[in-house]
Order: sequence, then structure tokens, then C-alpha cells
Amino acid sequence: MGTDKNFFKDNRGTSFVLVIACSAFLMMLCFVLLHMAAVNNELKTAEHRNKRSFYLAEAALEEIRTGIEAYVALACSEAYVNVMENYLNSTDEEKQKLMAGQFIEEMESNLAAMPGSGLYSLDLIRSFLTNTPAVLVTMQGENILEKDDINQDNPQYMILRNISISYMDAEQLRTSLITDIVISTPDYKSMQAAGYNPAFAQFGIIADNGILLNTAVDVAVNGCIYSGEGGIFLDNSSSMHITNAPKLITRGDIRVRERSRLKVDADSSVWAGNIMTLKGSDTSDSTTIDISGSCHVADDVTLNASASSIKLAGEYYGFSFNTYKDPVFDSLSDMDAAGSGGAAGAEAEINASGSSSIIINGRDCTLDLSGLDTLFIAGRAYLDPGPGGSVTKDIYTGESVSIKDGQYIYLVPAGYLWCGINPVPEDIYTDFHSNPQSEPEVDFEKAVEQEFPIRLQDYADGASRLFYHLPGGQGYVYYYLKFKSRSHANEYLMKYYELYKNGEGTDIYDIDRQIEDNVDSILINETLRSMMSSGNIYTYNSSDLSSLLPGNIDLNPYISGNSDSLNALIRISNRLSMQYKSLMYHLEPFNGKAAYDENSLFNSIIHTQNLMSDITGYEVKTVGDYIVYIVNNAVGTPYEYEFEIPYDSSLPGMGRKGIVIATGTVRLSGSFEGLIIAGGDVRLESMASVSASVDSVRKILSANDPDINRYFRSYAEGTLLPGDEDGNDHMDISSLITFTNWRRGNSKFLGLK
Repeated sequence: MGTDKNFFKDNRGTSFVLVIACSAFLMMLCFVLLHMAAVNNELKTAEHRNKRSFYLAEAALEEIRTGIEAYVALACSEAYVNVMENYLNSTDEEKQKLMAGQFIEEMESNLAAMPGSGLYSLDLIRSFLTNTPAVLVTMQGENILEKDDINQDNPQYMILRNISISYMDAEQLRTSLITDIVISTPDYKSMQAAGYNPAFAQFGIIADNGILLNTAVDVAVNGCIYSGEGGIFLDNSSSMHITNAPKLITRGDIRVRERSRLKVDADSSVWAGNIMTLKGSDTSDSTTIDISGSCHVADDVTLNASASSIKLAGEYYGFSFNTYKDPVFDSLSDMDAAGSGGAAGAEAEINASGSSSIIINGRDCTLDLSGLDTLFIAGRAYLDPGPGGSVTKDIYTGESVSIKDGQYIYLVPAGYLWCGINPVPEDIYTDFHSNPQSEPEVDFEKAVEQEFPIRLQDYADGASRLFYHLPGGQGYVYYYLKFKSRSHANEYLMKYYELYKNGEGTDIYDIDRQIEDNVDSILINETLRSMMSSGNIYTYNSSDLSSLLPGNIDLNPYISGNSDSLNALIRISNRLSMQYKSLMYHLEPFNGKAAYDENSLFNSIIHTQNLMSDITGYEVKTVGDYIVYIVNNAVGTPYEYEFEIPYDSSLPGMGRKGIVIATGTVRLSGSFEGLIIAGGDVRLESMASVSASVDSVRKILSANDPDINRYFRSYAEGTLLPGDEDGNDHMDISSLITFTNWRRGNSKFLGLK
């Protein structure tokens, strides 16, 4: 019995087993907890990615809504004005029916793939997606355009069925959103209450030629601006500050010269042919342009003045892939169908005059694009021989943001020429062509003494000649590489940059040194929300020296037409070109109707014949607290002179609040509130200020004074503009567009089989 008791008292083995069991349990518990944590982390990661994909797809739907809003606004305006012009004696109910019918007709005309097809245009919807990685995946045949057939005499809606958006991230997680978009017809009475102001009412200045400042400092414009072919020109230390300008439009160029300064505040939308600083006298004082908002340039942004600075913030679109003055194509397939002849033809369609780029020609310049979140450059730089040279065909580079001395990169290395020098003196060139030799003019297969490890035949198929005469008369012929395609030009520059960023030796271009000699800085936000560039982009700062951002447009497959990025670039370029044309003719971004006079916005707005037959010199009319100057002073008339807006204490508002209509040039010193519309130039003196006033213009026109309205073409035939003494706008265009039958597609991974 004692022995048994001693045996049971020894429990050391039991404790060891218990320790092992507890340890195993704890290990299992830790494993379970770690596994749960890992699963939870994966779920959170997946949830985050799903949310991000969902929000990006949803953002694409909002872009489509915004694009449609422009067409809805246009259709509302067209339908309302048509009713007001032609159906003044109808009842309100009849007007509502007429307006609803025309609204639906206008929307169908704008959105339909083809008249009467019952399908909306997929290309148009795609063109709205400019700042999102999501894409439209609606298939042809699913794009149903449905009209209200029940209420045919007073249609209530139009529906775009099956708008399908898809986004796939880098790990191939795809998210889809599908919805129908309902476009409701506007209410006539709401539009009547809103007054539906004419497009010109929101402008402070409309100059059919140009807006000019010469030694005019501290000029201020608050509101929209339009100028014709003469553009906007600041000269001789002038300065202008433009604010609250949702539309700043010129058919010509924005030019700033000789230490002048132009500043355009945020929320502006700028449209111009070119934007440039111009050379003046040699000075260290800067010539500056500072634009915030959304900047749209048909051709180039150019820094020509030494010590000049251009700063752009917000969005920049250099939108000419083909010339903005000629027809453009919706896609590569359309380009081929138009007879461009495949790869060579598509390449030939583009030239220097229709290829948007950013160019620095001056010394010690600053280009600051660091405030941009969208950068779109459709074209590239071309070599300009200047007044002393000539070239038989435009010579393009591999750059969309370029500096002047970068041209040396594209010279054929001298060793490949028969004479071993480049440029070639004109007498040597003439002798060679007068006495042809067996040696070829340019031979890329030739073994050269200098080490040049780039195989030129991989990029170029010959040379282009540029002829140049020095001021003293000595002539030279420059031989430049003639690239096989624009993508080959891009690749050549990237290869050259890789090898010779800090080049040494004969005929080698030192990129860093040459950029440093030309610019103080080229700053770009490399985390842009959206960037499309057909050519490479130089950047530069004093600490990191240069870098080269590659163009991200696939330019190769011209023949097959299967480049999604290039097709997208062409669509965006086409859409912006059409908007620019519409803005030049109508002051509205979407108006497909023919202008009364494509060459004169003044003549399209003002009934010039009535004015010139009625007025000798000028007359002043009053409408309550406002004045209207009606001036006949066009060049070539017996009354030609420069009209300076009076400051007259006997007039309401001292004669500085209302409308000025002048067939010739108007000059302003001091302040003016309302609209100045001139058939010639508007010249602004120092301290001048112009404030647009929709309320002033609308109240003048809604007074329905036939002695005033007869000079506005839209109202000359007795059309009445509805009045609203409070000046309130009761019409919200966005409320007419709603999403319905909204559903979310499955999020799924797409892997390899």
C-alpha cells in the first residue's frame, strides 16, 4: 500500500504532458488567430480594391452625365428660342408641347448613331471619358435610344439604355456598372422664369478683331472674353488680370511681349489658337503668362522671349493631332476610309501647322506645369527654319515638350554624309549635285570613324534637307533624319537620351548642358491624374538635371487601326476641335447649326445692316439704370473713328453700366459694367476694368425696346425675351438627367487558363 502511494505522488510526467497539450493548443489558437487576421486583411484589401474600382467606374458615369449635360443645355436653348421666335401667340400649353417635341428632336439629332436608327452613338459616349481609366463596354446593338412614344404630342423623356462601364485594375480585378440614362424634357415655365439668356450675355468683351493693351498696367476683366483673329495682345510692360471667366475664347493667339504679364484665375476655360511669349528688347525682366483652370490650345504653347515664364495649372489640352482648321477623323479606321492610304498616308495627314506641342525657343525660360493634373498633347515639335531658311517637307521630332537646341539631336551624324560635314556649305552641296558621284549622298551603312552605336537604319529611312542662309549671304544645307514613323522618332530620342544624356565628343549633343543653357526649369507633376502625349516630354530642374518622360500613345498600328490609345487621342482631338469651332461661331461648345457669318461673330450677333442704316456717329439710349451706346464707326465708313466710352455724370451710372455696340474700335479708360461688343478692336488703357453683367444685359433686352432690340439679330424681328426682375435662374440642367435601372456587375479576377 505504501508503495502504491509513493507511485501516485510522483506526477512529473503528467505535468509534462499537460505542458505539451497547452502549448499545442496555444499554437493552434495563434495559427487560427493569424489565419483569421490574414483572411480579414485579404477581405479588407479586396473590399478596398472593390470600392476603388467601383468609385472609378462611377466617376466614369459622372463624366458621361457631364458630357450629356452640354447637349441638353444646347437643346433646351434651341427649343426655347425657336418657340419664342415663332410661336408668340400660342398658349403656354401649346408652347410646352412645341418645345418638348423640338427638344427631343434636337437630342436625337445630337446623340443618335444615325438618324432614325434607334441607337445612340457609342463613339460620342466614349468621347466623354477623358479623365478616367474606365471604359465603355456597351456592345453595338445594345445601345438603344428610346423615345417617349406614349405622349407623342408632348414627349416626356428619352432613354439611353444599357450604358455599361468597366474598369480593370493592375491585378485584373474587373468591376462593371450598368445603367440607363433618362433625359427628361424641360418645363417651359421654368425656362421662362430662368430667362434663358443669350450666350453673349455672360461676356464682358466681344471684339471681332482683337483685345489690345499697350503700356497698359493693372487692367482687370471680370467675366467672359471673346476676341477674333487679332487675338489677345499685351505689349510694352502691360499687365492684365482676368477673373471669373468660364469662357475665354479667341480665334487667334494669346500673345504677351516685352515684360508684359497676363494672369487668368482658376475655374477659367481658355480656348486659343496659340499661346506665346514674344521677343522684345534684351532684358532680364520676365514676360509671364499664368493660367489656371482648363486651357485648350489648337496649336502650340511657345516661349520665345528670353527670361519668360509660362505657368499652367488645372488641365491642359494641346488638341491638334491633325490641323484644327480642317476635318479630323474619329478613329484610325475612319482615317483609312477617307483615303489616307494606310501607314504612310496617315503619317502624311499631320504637319507642323496642325500638331500641338509645347516649345521653348528663348533663353533662361521657365515652364511650370507642376500644377496640372491633366496633360494632353496630341502632337509634337517640328523644325522651323525661320525667315532665313526653307524646307521642302516638315521635319518632325520625337518631342511633345521641346527646347530649341534639341534640333541637333536629329542631325544626321556627319560621318554618314559623302562630304563628312553637316551642315554642308551650299557650294559643296551644289557641286555634288552638279557633278554626281558614285558615293551616295547619305549612307547609313557606312563605317564611320567616330563611335556612334545607334543603328540609324533601325529608325530612319533617309534624310530631309533644310536650306538656310546666314544674314551675310552664306548658305548651308542641314541634313536631318527622316524617320520611318513618329513612333520611330520617339524611340530614337529615348535611345539617344539613354546614351548621351551627358554626351561627350564630336557631334554628340550633351542634353543636360544644352537644356541648362536654354531653360531655368521645366516642371511637371509626374503623378498626373491623366496624361496623353504622342511625343516624349523633357523636364528639367537645377538639382536633378533633365529627365525624359516617354510619350504614352501607341503610334505604330496605323494600318490595322487597333491602337486603343491613338483612337482615344483622335476622338478627344476631334471632340475638342468641334467644340472650339462651335465656341468661335456661337460662344457655345456644342452648336452644330450654321453660323450667320462664320467670319464675323459681331455680324452674327448684331444686325449690322440695321445699325449702319440707322446710325451716323453714335447714339445713346437709356433703359432704367442702364445705357446703350450704338456706334457706327467701322473702318471705311464716313464715320470711322475710335470710340472712347464717355464718363458722363448726366447719364445713368455715369454712362458706365450697360451695353456698347460699335461697328469699329472701342477704347476704355476707367471702369465699365456690362457688355462691350465691337466690330474691330477693344483697346484697354491702364487701370481699366470691365465686369460682365448678365443681369444688366438681360434687363436691357427684356425691356423689349424695339429701338434697341432691332440691333440684335436674334431679337430684331420682334422676338421677346422673357423678363425676371429678380434675375433668378430657376433651371437646373443636371436635374433633367437621371440614372435608372442601375445595377452593378460582378467584380472578378481575370487570370490565365
